Amino acid sequence: MENERVSKFFLIRHGQSVASESARRQRPSDALSDKGRKQARDLAESLPKVDTVSASTYKRAIETASYISSNVRVLEGIGERGEDPRLEGAQRDSEINQRYLSEVKMQKDDPDYKFLDGESSREMFERAEKFLDNLTSWDPGTHVIVGHHLFLKSVIARAQGGDLQTAWDISLSHASISEVEYDREDGRWIVNSINQTPWK
Repeated sequence: MENERVSKFFLIRHGQSVASESARRQRPSDALSDKGRKQARDLAESLPKVDTVSASTYKRAIETASYISSNVRVLEGIGERGEDPRLEGAQRDSEINQRYLSEVKMQKDDPDYKFLDGESSREMFERAEKFLDNLTSWDPGTHVIVGHHLFLKSVIARAQGGDLQTAWDISLSHASISEVEYDREDGRWIVNSINQTPWK
């Protein structure tokens, strides 16, 4: 039967966090803002029945997933592009953040560039590629995965057969839903939709 050969995945970017409304960079421990919680409620109401719900280890992702299910599996290795710890929570007008923004702008075409002890774009894309390969072994059914902007863009791009440039061309709003599915008989990925925003 068709449903026994297909695994469907709703790839969801977390709702807006408190840091998005502040003058500092995000941290893994940042929770959802009031707006982010409303986004999460709205998207949860728009989803069909699903078999599993997973999230990254970041608080904002787990919170978003908890609106969909009380049984959330936390997955390692699907967080946002790794930043140097000195950047986490830094004020946006701080010296280190201004240095980061300046270097990123100058090095935007270098996939191997990394700021201090952070992760390069290539390393993040390779991590996303490995995660997509891992998803081919998940049981048939419908699964939700709540993650982060750059990482999910890379997963979707790889499902399309694209590269890093493909990922950069994708835009994902907070609490957006992108749907991909894996046909195990054909051994291929299909991207059904990208960046659907059910919240009001």
